[in-house]
Amino acid sequence: MPQVSAVRATWLGGVVGVSFGRFWFNELLDATARQAAVDSVRSLLSALSAGYLRTDWSIQVEQVIQNFDLVTGKLSNEVSAGTKPPAIVGAANATVAYQQGVGCRIIWGTGVVLSGRKVIGRSFLVPLSGFTTSAGVVTAALKTTMATPIANYVSQPTARPVVWHKTYDRTDQTKPPVYLGGNAVPINSGTIPDQVSSLRSRRY
Repeated sequence: MPQVSAVRATWLGGVVGVSFGRFWFNELLDATARQAAVDSVRSLLSALSAGYLRTDWSIQVEQVIQNFDLVTGKLSNEVSAGTKPPAIVGAANATVAYQQGVGCRIIWGTGVVLSGRKVIGRSFLVPLSGFTTSAGVVTAALKTTMATPIANYVSQPTARPVVWHKTYDRTDQTKPPVYLGGNAVPINSGTIPDQVSSLRSRRY
C-alpha cells in the first residue's frame, strides 16, 4: 500500500504550552531517508532560534516517524530515525513580549491542480516573538531569515517533502466527512505570507 511519512516537531513554551507540527514526506523507506527527513525539519526550524524563539522556548524534532496509509488515511506503523536530533533552544531575550498562540505560517506550493484546485500545504510556526512590524504584519527580516532554509528543505534530495492531499465525501451533512483517499504531492516552493497566524489553544 502507498504510504506517506510524518515527522513531528514538539513546540515547548509560551502560555499555550505544548503544540505539535507534522511535516510530511514521501514514504521514508530506509535509514538514510529517515535521518535526512528529521535532520531537514530540524534545519528548517533552527533558523528561527536566534531571532524569534525566546530562551524559555524550545522545539524538539522527534525521532519516531509515523507512516500513514494513503488509501485508508489510517496510521500504519511507526519507525525511527537512527539519531534523535538535538533540541532547538531559543536564543532571543525571554523578556520580549509576544502573543500567545500567534506566529506565522509557511505556505507550501506544489504546482499541481487536483479537482480544479491548486494543491498547497501549510506549516504553522507558533509561537514566535519579535516577528511583526508596528502595523502587525510579518517582518521582511523574518522572511529573509527563512528564505534559504525553506529552499534547502524543498530541494533536499534524500527525503522528499510533500503535501498530503486528502479527498472526502461530504454529501451527508449530518455525519462527519468520509475519507476517500489521498495523494502525496511533492512540494516545490515555500513562502511566508504577511498575515500572522493564530492557533489559539488547539494542536496543529
